[in-house]
Amino acid sequence: MKKSQIEMIGLLIIVILVIVVGVIFLRLRTAPKEDILSTARENILISNLIESFTKMSIGCEKNMDDVVEMCVKNGGVICGKKSCEYFEESFKDVAKKVLGKGRCYEIELEEADIKIVTEEKNCDCPNAKKICEKYTSLDFTIKVCVWASC
Repeated sequence: MKKSQIEMIGLLIIVILVIVVGVIFLRLRTAPKEDILSTARENILISNLIESFTKMSIGCEKNMDDVVEMCVKNGGVICGKKSCEYFEESFKDVAKKVLGKGRCYEIELEEADIKIVTEEKNCDCPNAKKICEKYTSLDFTIKVCVWASC
């Protein structure tokens, strides 16, 4: 092989490498991006909601952890209300305050067959991303899901 032929092969290899790197760069650059930061914020918000809710003091020398536990075990009365009703009312109120008005959410207390779905009218979004977190104690599991806006 002559020197010029070797140089041409080297140049061809360099051109092919540049094209491959360019194609990879363009693919990564134009790929649909999932907003990881937004998802992380939603997870933190949900975790904080659940954690603060279960530790919330309600008077009667009890906290919401006690209310949920009572609801799961025997559905007793606490502070003059049925524990499961108290749980539902309180969680709806706290969720509205923490998540904000217009946010779509779903809360499940698995052991008591309670499922609370947001009462907002704009929550029928088939393409919206659903982000869920679970809180598990010894006696119960609370699952909260929040939908990203439509």
